[in-house]
Amino acid sequence: MQISWSRSLSSQIVHLYKDGSDQPREVMEEYSGRTKLVRDAISKGIVVLRIFNIQTSDDGQYYCGFQHGSFYNDTLIELKVAGNGPGSALETSLE
Repeated sequence: MQISWSRSLSSQIVHLYKDGSDQPREVMEEYSGRTKLVRDAISKGIVVLRIFNIQTSDDGQYYCGFQHGSFYNDTLIELKVAGNGPGSALETSLE
């Protein structure tokens, strides 16, 4: 199974989960340590990514791709950042 979150349709990886584990070396430096994939939701058919310490530069489009065997699904979402701070977090999902 592979789950990838990236900025828009580019190769700028925000979070990558592959072969049973996160792949932090593949992630853009700006997102290093700020994202978490909620693994409990995957078994329910839901892909949830949390982004911590939201910054105004996080504003924009995000692309999520999910592949398991021959099954593939993807989506594009728009994130609008209204404010930021050390306690801010975002959770978004693909069902």
